Amino acid sequence: MSGDVLSGMEYVEGVAKLEDGMVLIHDIEKFLSLEEEIKLDKAIGEM
Repeated sequence: MSGDVLSGMEYVEGVAKLEDGMVLIHDIEKFLSLEEEIKLDKAIGEM
């Protein structure tokens, strides 16, 4: 039933409330493909 209320939230593992809003915590294994995860790791490594 929660899927009816929060459709499209299958990638969200949690929510953190902040003073100025909220942060959605995503499950990276579900959210990104392996190829996307590798690209992200490379991009972060270059910073």
